[in-house]
Amino acid sequence: MRSRTGWYDRTVLDAATRCFHLGPPVSSERTSGQALTISDLRPGHVLCADVRTRDGMLSAAAGNSISALQLERLRNFAAFKGLKEPIYVELGWRAPEPALPH
Repeated sequence: MRSRTGWYDRTVLDAATRCFHLGPPVSSERTSGQALTISDLRPGHVLCADVRTRDGMLSAAAGNSISALQLERLRNFAAFKGLKEPIYVELGWRAPEPALPH
């Protein structure tokens, strides 16, 4: 949703992100974070900027937390289409663990 500039109110997206514990509010533009290569990405990293292929196709949107499956997908894109690097991530944030039923 963040990648659709002008479609959604940024304030509402930021509030929803905080309310539903989806991660820190981010924009699709790099504002902060650690610059990494595709080989340095790990599950749990949160994207601070969109990840795009060399030809500009969106591969992963800012705000997404990298899962093991998504990491494999990004590595495949890097191998076959090429990704624009560096990739900017927030290293310290992790989603809260869901409570287990008793």
